[in-house]
Amino acid sequence: MPTSSYSFGEMSFPSQATWIKNLSVLDKIFVKTMASGADFLGWIQFPHHRMLRTTTKRRLLKKLRNDRSRPVVASYLGLLKHGNMYDFTQKYF
Repeated sequence: MPTSSYSFGEMSFPSQATWIKNLSVLDKIFVKTMASGADFLGWIQFPHHRMLRTTTKRRLLKKLRNDRSRPVVASYLGLLKHGNMYDFTQKYF
């Protein structure tokens, strides 16, 4: 049976079961695996790469349908260089 806390030197920490119980009380906190990535600033961050979020891709394509001027295309190409978006760039540009 797990203990309610464990100690490391003079410090005492609650057990993992206690942490999970406390997290389930809060509505804004949820536990996800690293395999699903972390959503941040329109990108999904993975440990070794990043991908553009699906809603950001849709918004980008919608804006490109309305305006294909050179500055707009250059701006989006600059944005896409920050992630693993080579295939997306080849398909739509």
